[in-house]
Amino acid sequence: MSKTPPTRVKSQLGGMSFLEPSRTATADPAPTTSPASVPSTRTAAPAAEVPKKKVAYYAADEENGRIRAAFLAGRDKYGWRSFTDFQLETMLDRVALLEAEFNGGRPFEGVPPKAGPLGRPLD
Repeated sequence: MSKTPPTRVKSQLGGMSFLEPSRTATADPAPTTSPASVPSTRTAAPAAEVPKKKVAYYAADEENGRIRAAFLAGRDKYGWRSFTDFQLETMLDRVALLEAEFNGGRPFEGVPPKAGPLGRPLD
């Protein structure tokens, strides 16, 4: 006795992103902003962007504790979904300050990994 498997129903949600839901043409009286949302200096990354690469740093236990405490204190207000989001936004904010100071506010050109000095400075 051979039964044919049920046919799969295609989802209407295929290709949609929960990060950038499509907006329907509904009459919205005025755009509303959440009181917890704070504008960021970085723009939202497109969903089809290449995967992120891991970057690490070294810090003392006391500094790491302060960093984690800062993340926990500000995650609801600033909307960080993960510790990585917090670190990335913090680094990009600092990069924007350095670009303003050293590059006239224009973005720095990217530098490939291991292109700069490696290891401890020779003093």
